[in-house]
Amino acid sequence: MYLSDGVEARGQAVRLDRLAALRERFKMTDEEAVQKAERGDTPADPEFAVWLVLLGRGELVEGARR
Repeated sequence: MYLSDGVEARGQAVRLDRLAALRERFKMTDEEAVQKAERGDTPADPEFAVWLVLLGRGELVEGARR
């Protein structure tokens, strides 16, 4: 039980670090990234798609199955 809790906590820390790096790279907030994707105005950078997936909004990735 303790091992899985530690793994989950590390995974969450990695996710949060990655999200922070993406915010810095694209110079926008998570909300701004989602709004941009909802408008269909996403950059051709695959890292932007990763950002949306990490936010739980993978359905906004262009070409995602619906």
